[in-house]
Amino acid sequence: MTTRTGLDAQVGVAEESTVGTFVAPTDYFPFLDEGMEAVNARIDSDAIRAGRTILDSDDWAAGARTVSGSVALEARTKQIGMILKHTFGAVATTGSGPYVHTFTPGDLFGKGLSVQGGRPDAGGVVRAFTYTGCKVSSLTLSAAVDEAVKLDVDLVGQDEDTGQTLGTFSDPDAGTLFTFVHGALTIGGTAVPCESVSLTIDNGLQSTRHRLGSVVSTEQRQEARRTVTVDVVADFEDLVNYNRVVSGAEAAVVLTFTSGTTILAITMNCRTDGETPTVSGVEEIPLNLSLMAVGSTDAAAITCVYTNAEATP
Repeated sequence: MTTRTGLDAQVGVAEESTVGTFVAPTDYFPFLDEGMEAVNARIDSDAIRAGRTILDSDDWAAGARTVSGSVALEARTKQIGMILKHTFGAVATTGSGPYVHTFTPGDLFGKGLSVQGGRPDAGGVVRAFTYTGCKVSSLTLSAAVDEAVKLDVDLVGQDEDTGQTLGTFSDPDAGTLFTFVHGALTIGGTAVPCESVSLTIDNGLQSTRHRLGSVVSTEQRQEARRTVTVDVVADFEDLVNYNRVVSGAEAAVVLTFTSGTTILAITMNCRTDGETPTVSGVEEIPLNLSLMAVGSTDAAAITCVYTNAEATP
């Protein structure tokens, strides 16, 4: 029996051997919302038909199909390694339990995901909407007081298919939640008390790559630099970090979440941007920092280490 509501929705993901070729879901994620969609453009004729003031049925055709959307997840002690792998592009694994997965910026070409959303209709049938050739265009990891840590995954894809069989949901062993209690942030080696932190990795991917002969996109390429930014609402304790803003100084930034033996640690070298702390009332004055990862190499700018019980990300 289904509820005929989003309570019976599901999201399944699988890595593709050939980008754009469907692979049945192998991993199911607990998720907050899922917004993958296809936009089917139309091409209308501009030609004049004498005596006609409304478009003729023969005067339009199918145009490009564009696939994009997002999946909102919670960061957990298991399962998010696949997302990190397809965000960064390169991973090296060591250890024998716990395993240490080190993610660094690498080539995303040749890497794709099949993403299948199960969406219940009003009659209680869970309909399969399958998206192939999906790549992580951007990832935002955010943490705030009194909240679980969230992962917002923005995707671009090649095609939508409603004819695939709905994958059989299997309750995932996703581990336990990371929350704000597990978090810590250091800048220049010094702990920074903060109310919230948000890290965004934008991979600079094309949104589409259409070519003659098909309404669907070919595999998207990277067409711009990756950008890695960190927004922090910190306590205004002293002038150390604000002086970095004024001078544009670079500093080591480490964002860590630790739950037992599971550790998610993101190490960056960042330019320090931000705002002058000002008074807007009787409340405590915050220091708003905007950091941008830079470095002598891509890996020096940002490296992510995910230590957990899974042998493969």
